[in-house]
Amino acid sequence: MKRIFTLSFAALLLAGSAMAQDAAKKESKKDKTGKEWKAGDKKGKHGKHGKYKGAAFAKDLNLTDAQKEQIKAINQEYKGKEKASREERKAKFESVLTAEQKAKLAQMQEQRKTAAKQQGEKRYESMKKDLNLTDAQGQKIKALNEDFRNKAKAIRENTSLTQDQKKEQYKALHEQRQAQMKSILTAEQQQKIDAKKKELKNKKNKKATTK
Repeated sequence: MKRIFTLSFAALLLAGSAMAQDAAKKESKKDKTGKEWKAGDKKGKHGKHGKYKGAAFAKDLNLTDAQKEQIKAINQEYKGKEKASREERKAKFESVLTAEQKAKLAQMQEQRKTAAKQQGEKRYESMKKDLNLTDAQGQKIKALNEDFRNKAKAIRENTSLTQDQKKEQYKALHEQRQAQMKSILTAEQQQKIDAKKKELKNKKNKKATTK
């Protein structure tokens, strides 16, 4: 339970910080084989914040070698083009897939969306229990989280912004959310959160030093 509680706070309270620090890295992700697969639109989502890794993505859709090369070429074409049309890149990507692969991709997206929603609900229920939130507090926090996700998504998908501008906006959004969260919680609940954040930070630092 302690581990679940810690992870709950990590997801709820540090999401903004993580996005601010990793905004530049989220445009692409590499798997163990070093192959890069960009997430043009919803096609790249995997789990909560992840994107398809090369090997897993190819396996899930049963891509041929020729398709892998075509997608690799598309990724290279749009590499570094922050203001490139997402729809244009998505269209090129989908032109590589067969009708069966497109259907499979849509199915995978729905499954992952459902799984992410279920995981979010579990984290929320764990936090609600550990902090002894009232129903009123719970509803306010849910609304706050939904607003945060929508605004973060808008920043992420705004192709007119540079990576530095996105990082600044993520940081401001996170600070705003932290202030709003404090206005919802009692002093005792906030102290509990601060203690968990400190514990999580210490564990992270300890893990980093042992690598």
